[in-house]
Amino acid sequence: MLSVDFSILNVALPEVGAGVGMGLTGLPWITSAYALPAAGFTMAVTLLSVVLVWFGLRPRGERRAAAAAVPAWKEAEKEVAAASD
Repeated sequence: MLSVDFSILNVALPEVGAGVGMGLTGLPWITSAYALPAAGFTMAVTLLSVVLVWFGLRPRGERRAAAAAVPAWKEAEKEVAAASD
């Protein structure tokens, strides 16, 4: 779903840039301003789902699987942060 949103943004980007008075050099800022909250929201929803699974919305025997997912998620966040630098 997020890729559809970015496809729509990329198609509308020239018109959005003209609407806010930006040239071609300012258009990446519009994309970044859209991508950062979208990524943050996606991460928050993912973390919320992990927490809900961890604290009871699952059968009792799956606690170890959820416990293994949390460190893997934190490691993935570190790799993404390192790749963006």
